[in-house]
Amino acid sequence: MDYPNATYQGYIDEDLKRAYDAYVDNIMRGCTPVESALRVHAPADRVVEWVRIAEQDPYVIDRKKAAMKVFDANTAWNAETAVIHLLRMVENPYEKGTVKVAAIDRLNVLLGITEIEATGKQTLAQKSLADFYARRVKRTDADTSTDTPTTH
Repeated sequence: MDYPNATYQGYIDEDLKRAYDAYVDNIMRGCTPVESALRVHAPADRVVEWVRIAEQDPYVIDRKKAAMKVFDANTAWNAETAVIHLLRMVENPYEKGTVKVAAIDRLNVLLGITEIEATGKQTLAQKSLADFYARRVKRTDADTSTDTPTTH
């Protein structure tokens, strides 16, 4: 059987190599195999077959092993990445309400709006007025608008 998406005795077409490299990069970023294949323009009507062939290809297998050796979880995942993924869940119109509420709860904790007590109860974060102003100054410095806080 002829597999147009497979390497042949160690030879790989440059276009296929680029597609497989991007496929593995997407996998290492946390995409599912199907999502990764779609991102490299695998035909949607044959994506499952494309993934099956790719996952058995010696080039992809070797590339994934090499990627795992240099993988750094601290670089791949951080607070900003978590916030983006949680916001995506909150804004997704197809996501269930309970999932959205759970994502909002996690966002509130990540951003310091709420805290989780030793009992597991989530409460508003106890912040001082100085914390409020420090956050306001950071936001104002980052903002390019001319809106400045007044002093009395």
